[in-house]
Amino acid sequence: MFLPLIYKIVQWFLVILLCNNDLIQNITTAVTVIVEPRNVLQAAKTEVFVNCTTSPVEDAQIIWNKGEENIPSYSEGTKDEVYVLPNNTLYLKSLKKKEAGTYTCNAFLTLEKLFQTVVIEVAFLQKLNSIDPVKVLQGYVAEIVCEEPVGKPQPKVKWLYNGATISPDNPNIDSSSWTLRIKKTMLSDAGNYTCVAFNSVAERTAEAKLTVVVVGDVDVSPISDSIKEGESATFKCESKSDPPLNVKWKRDIETCSTTDNSQSVCKVTKEDVIPNDRVIISGGTLSIKNASVKDEGIYLCETELSTQISSAKVQLNVFELMKVDKSLHNEIQTCDRLRQNNTKITCHFRGDGKYSIQWTRLSPNAILNSNMKVVNDSIYISDLKFEDMGQFKCEAVGEYNNATAYVNFIVYEHPQFIISPKNITAYIGEPAWVHCQGKGFPKPRVYILRGKKDGGNLNNSYFVQLPNDTFYIKSLKKEYSGEYFCWLIEQYGSISDTFSITVLEKEVNTGKGSPMGRTVGIAVGCAGVYILLVIGLMIYCRARRARLFKKGKLVEVDGEPLAEDHLLGASDIPLVSIEKLIFNYENLQEIMVLGYGKFGKVFKAYAKGICEEGTDTLVAVKVFEETPVNNVLSAFNKETEDLMQFQNSYVVRLLGLVRESPFCIITEYSELGDLKEYLQTNKNISSSARLHMCTCIAKGMSYLATLHYVHRDLAARNCILFSQNEVKVSFLSLCNTTYKDDYYLLNNLLAPVRWLAPESIRENIYNEKTDVWSFSVTMWEIFSSEVQPFHGVSNEEVVNRIGKDLQLTIPSNCPKTLYKIMTQCWLVNAFDRPTFDELLSLMAEISH
Repeated sequence: MFLPLIYKIVQWFLVILLCNNDLIQNITTAVTVIVEPRNVLQAAKTEVFVNCTTSPVEDAQIIWNKGEENIPSYSEGTKDEVYVLPNNTLYLKSLKKKEAGTYTCNAFLTLEKLFQTVVIEVAFLQKLNSIDPVKVLQGYVAEIVCEEPVGKPQPKVKWLYNGATISPDNPNIDSSSWTLRIKKTMLSDAGNYTCVAFNSVAERTAEAKLTVVVVGDVDVSPISDSIKEGESATFKCESKSDPPLNVKWKRDIETCSTTDNSQSVCKVTKEDVIPNDRVIISGGTLSIKNASVKDEGIYLCETELSTQISSAKVQLNVFELMKVDKSLHNEIQTCDRLRQNNTKITCHFRGDGKYSIQWTRLSPNAILNSNMKVVNDSIYISDLKFEDMGQFKCEAVGEYNNATAYVNFIVYEHPQFIISPKNITAYIGEPAWVHCQGKGFPKPRVYILRGKKDGGNLNNSYFVQLPNDTFYIKSLKKEYSGEYFCWLIEQYGSISDTFSITVLEKEVNTGKGSPMGRTVGIAVGCAGVYILLVIGLMIYCRARRARLFKKGKLVEVDGEPLAEDHLLGASDIPLVSIEKLIFNYENLQEIMVLGYGKFGKVFKAYAKGICEEGTDTLVAVKVFEETPVNNVLSAFNKETEDLMQFQNSYVVRLLGLVRESPFCIITEYSELGDLKEYLQTNKNISSSARLHMCTCIAKGMSYLATLHYVHRDLAARNCILFSQNEVKVSFLSLCNTTYKDDYYLLNNLLAPVRWLAPESIRENIYNEKTDVWSFSVTMWEIFSSEVQPFHGVSNEEVVNRIGKDLQLTIPSNCPKTLYKIMTQCWLVNAFDRPTFDELLSLMAEISH
């Protein structure tokens, strides 16, 4: 009954919809876009078809696009590689890599736009990387790793052995992954293995060779060899493994260190033998040419595979040729005739094998005196006389070679007083005589010094030194009262005695009409004028000296300006402070020789009680050895005066003086040694630590510059390293042995030309700006660790080219900002170089 009614209602509703366009636009038809296939992965250069349809409506407008670009429709004669066929199918004629990507099929209906995407990718498989040959000991696990290549679809792997597929049922071989694993290798497992990577589009292969080794011993010949210094040695090494393994040469190295309780602890480590010009490794043969004593030791030939090491040792003995032992031999030997009636002259040689010593006297005649007796390496002299002086030659006749040394023997007498000075008491204006005479050989010079700093010094405006060494004072003054020293000084020793001068005032009548009053007035007036003239002259000389120094026109000599008041006897340093530094040579316990400088040996020692009673202090001792060719006493006193002025945390302190032969200057030292030695043995030093070292040196040099002191030999070898990377400037200058390669004979003097400014080399000019140049080279040393400046360039070239076309390059671990500062210090015009104070400011900016 209701069905006809419902049918009528539906008919009316459809008629209304068909007649009302607005209503039609608000109703959405359930239409879908179908793209087949949804994802395409095909090989390159193949055809691709992707269908696009709509359902249930089939008359929708279809447009394909890739990104913002629409795909064109097919037309007759088209040259397009990608287009849409008349049935709305996307067509790619020959798939290329550039055509891969996401494509969109857009369906435009009356009421809406629908779309669906498809991803088209190019299938590929990359080539396999090569596989290194694998060696494994018989019975050990073997693994052959094949690196999985990139590919789409994701590749799979299979393994072949000698061209045949490896069975997955083999319990000893796991071939299911990219790493082929043989659990326990047998000789039959050796051969060629092939890794095969494959997917739907390609197949790639890589070959690997597996060698199964039967381990054997190592044979060497000869097992030991003994050669002379300078000869060559050859050792052959052969692996007896099957097949033979490659051999490697190593060497036992013994290193020793000192513990906190001063015990020596040594350990032996193995280090690879590094080939060089003398040491050649070819195959299993080790050849050592021009051998030195340092080449002596135990060498090891090793083969190593997995954890199995086979080795054999060989022993190389190098017999040292006979030579002068420079660490012990003194070419100049002296003796005080008054203190030693019997003595000996000794030559020191070193070398292996038996040897004998032959002595010859060269001057003043070729005959040994009757009081001389040869015993081995020494000539013993009894009843010593001045006639025993002369030059001697000693020749060591050894098993392998001969060596010759020379000794210049000097006999002297320590100064003694013939007449000691007496205390003087006299009145103002009266004359006075100071009788102070001495003897010795060579004849000592006589000086009078005032004992207190505030009293000034006697000089030739006060007294006249007579030929018999009596000092005459024409007219005493009240201010002459005080304590004085009379010094007898000669090349090999000195001695002093004290006396006092007391000047009394006279009671005189100074009335207006008195002749005595007029005399006193005239005398006082003249004295006043004289004093004013002296003071004015002193002020003028000091001002002129300061100007000359500032302009760099005042030439430095041996570390400080040449000055009129630099003679012994004209120093204003109080002798009381010198006396406090006097130290007994017998309280020095020598540890080792550091080297030799211009005036003699420098050694490291413990000084008992030098800083604190009963305590040993590590010190450096600089010996001034007596020679007939240099004024050692003058140099000793000069360096003493210099060091006594220095009171700075970044300059080594003077701790003591030995003022009798052998003259010694004792300064502080460190277990870490000099900076150059430390840099050579410690490579892993941070840049900040190196910069701190540079800053310490700059602070020390800035202090010395304020005293107008010029170092002349600033380098890493002349800086001492203390704890916490603190560095102090020192003055050791080991130019004759340890660091002799850093010096070059320039104008008949040894000079560190690689550190010197051009004006120092060519014009002998030394001042703060030349020290700045040397400081910059020292900074370069610190950041270059062990390399010598201008390494590979001869000293002659350095002398000729420095300041022209030769400059140090930036070290590998040096900040560019710091190297820029270095180059400012190497400006040819000295006035353009920074001062040490300016350098400290520039370096502080880098630190921050």
